[in-house]
Amino acid sequence: MRRLYALLMGLCVLLGGCVPGRPAGEPEPTRLTASPSVPAASVPSPSPTPRPTAAETPTATLEPTPVPTPTPDPIRALAEELTDRELIGQLVMIGVLCPEADGVTDPRRITQAYQEFIAQYQVGNIMLFGWNIQGFDDCAALTELLQSLRPQESIPMGIGLDVEGGTVRRFSWSPRLLSAQELGELDDPQTAYDQFARIGRSLADAGVTLDFAPVLDIAPDPDATFLGSRMFGSDPSSVSRLAAEAIRGLHDGGCAAVGKHFPGHGNTATDSHEALPVIQESREELERYALIPFQSAIEVGVDAMLVGHLSFPALDGENIASVSPAIITGLLREDMGFDGVVVSDDMRMQGLTSQMSVGEGAVRFLEAGGDLVLIGKGMDNQKAVFTALYQALEEGRLTRERLLESVVRVLRMKLG
Repeated sequence: MRRLYALLMGLCVLLGGCVPGRPAGEPEPTRLTASPSVPAASVPSPSPTPRPTAAETPTATLEPTPVPTPTPDPIRALAEELTDRELIGQLVMIGVLCPEADGVTDPRRITQAYQEFIAQYQVGNIMLFGWNIQGFDDCAALTELLQSLRPQESIPMGIGLDVEGGTVRRFSWSPRLLSAQELGELDDPQTAYDQFARIGRSLADAGVTLDFAPVLDIAPDPDATFLGSRMFGSDPSSVSRLAAEAIRGLHDGGCAAVGKHFPGHGNTATDSHEALPVIQESREELERYALIPFQSAIEVGVDAMLVGHLSFPALDGENIASVSPAIITGLLREDMGFDGVVVSDDMRMQGLTSQMSVGEGAVRFLEAGGDLVLIGKGMDNQKAVFTALYQALEEGRLTRERLLESVVRVLRMKLG
């Protein structure tokens, strides 16, 4: 019987229908069975949990730096409006004649021929000489007439005169004007200032805009030179102080100042009106002595610098100073820093005409970097200057841009 029971139990185990050891009649326990498998394609995968990320830093956009609009230069704009002939007219300063009747000069007018000449050649600058001057009132009437003849309403006529003091005074002055030599002997800057402020006021009241002073030349022995009493002295420091006060005085009096005679007419007995002075000094010697007052004048704001008809072989072995690029552009402008108006000495002088014609001299002066050609007495000479400048422009020796460069300087001086 036991053997039969064991056999039945084994069969139950094999068939999975009986649990060994459960007593007979006990109910079958509930089984935990896995749910039927679902095909993978039918069950969506859960979305991954987003991972926090740092906020993206925006890339900075570099704004372009605004380029400032250049401020228009009204002086340049005014110059650019001028015709070629008008430009040339602003670069020449001529002398004029007053009419005579029965041997008597009328100092308040100029001849009809010169009125027509100014209109024909568009002359923008007049130099007055002793033959034009009788008194301050007459001079005021004359300059008023000259201003009425100016070619362009917007550009005043430049009117020059040389009043240095001493023998170069043009008018009768009371009290009298001391010479530069006398001022040098006093060595009092205030006295120099007072005298030139008085000169500046008197000239401005008479309609003169430009005084060809002070003399900046210097020499170890002024009495042994051509200029003599027209120089302040022999000590560069003293001469520089006095000349600086002369320039300030003219400015405060209302008149522009022209220093002269660059690069130094002092150390010679030869008069450049009559012949060409040759000055045998090295560049180093000039820098240690003769150029010091000129440099001082530049630093205090001298308006214009007159270049003499002088030979300095050590500075330029081929050209005299008034037509020398090395002296005008190289030395005066680039090395000494002068950006004012460069004026020629009178083109009639033998210092120039012994070397070339007045017309050629005028062209070469501008080619060298000069700005204002001075040609005093003589309508034929004046016509020759204008004719040569017109021809040089047509042939390309001078360009309109070169003329504009100088006219801008002249207009800055005129318009202040």
